[in-house]
Amino acid sequence: MIALVLCSDPRHPVWPRLVEWCDRQPMAAVTYDVGDLECSGADVLLLVSCTQIIPPAVRAKFKRCLVIHESALPEGRGWSPMAWQVRQGQRDIVVSLIECADPVDSGGILAQRCFTLEGHELADEINARRDAVRLDLMDWAVANPEASAVPQQGEGTAYRRLTEDDHRLDAEGSIAAQFDVLRACDDRFPAWFEHRGHRYHVALRKA
Repeated sequence: MIALVLCSDPRHPVWPRLVEWCDRQPMAAVTYDVGDLECSGADVLLLVSCTQIIPPAVRAKFKRCLVIHESALPEGRGWSPMAWQVRQGQRDIVVSLIECADPVDSGGILAQRCFTLEGHELADEINARRDAVRLDLMDWAVANPEASAVPQQGEGTAYRRLTEDDHRLDAEGSIAAQFDVLRACDDRFPAWFEHRGHRYHVALRKA
């Protein structure tokens, strides 16, 4: 089976892990260029941290088009589900392997995995835990090309796109009250606050 992995941003923390995964596969490649989908010749397209909407005509070029989404679908469809759940203080995180379908994140579920956060992990640790599960599901997808999907049940919920204002901290608030927002942010989307006429970025690291 020939696999193509599409990740929207080569700066994303998962990118080096996707490159390593493709290096271990006999026929796999990773790209951030949607134009590569038209002529890839791949059997399966895996969408990982992908913000683009792939139209049906492009999806039809593949035997399977699959999405890895970090929520217990149909709850938590939409954008940045991992970051939203961390911000909300959730500890048990479900990662779903689903068929790509319209509307977004509504496709049938092929497999799910769960991992648990203890509540102290920072963005790099959270990403590492999540990505290990993602890669496991990618291995499963390649090993089970004929697996059947189970339709999602219920209307579910959806997350909106995070904006810069979502990363803003209350300069008068406590660190403890805003800790989950802080640890969900990373170098690409840093937490920030304004004080005495200036804006400041905030980054956490463990001592």
